[in-house]
Amino acid sequence: MAVRPTFAPGDTLTSNNMNILANALITVNAQTGTAYTPGTAQVGQLTTVINAAGGTAVIRSAGGKLKLTTQYSVCTVLKWDTDAWVMVGNVSA
Repeated sequence: MAVRPTFAPGDTLTSNNMNILANALITVNAQTGTAYTPGTAQVGQLTTVINAAGGTAVIRSAGGKLKLTTQYSVCTVLKWDTDAWVMVGNVSA
């Protein structure tokens, strides 16, 4: 992770400063391939997925909803067994 920046009273918090701060707080794991299987190394990371499909992991959610509702939707996937995950958030069938 990056070094967390410091701000003084009266500093203007710009969008660039916010990006620096966000990157210092959490590691972004950008995935662009057609298949991605997360593991324990991704605990605490924000994983972004573009064009992902496939894999052997089982993902469960209420009502079997496994797709994001729309662009910029957010969900959380929690690992609860070797290849089993639970997904919650802005998801739909």
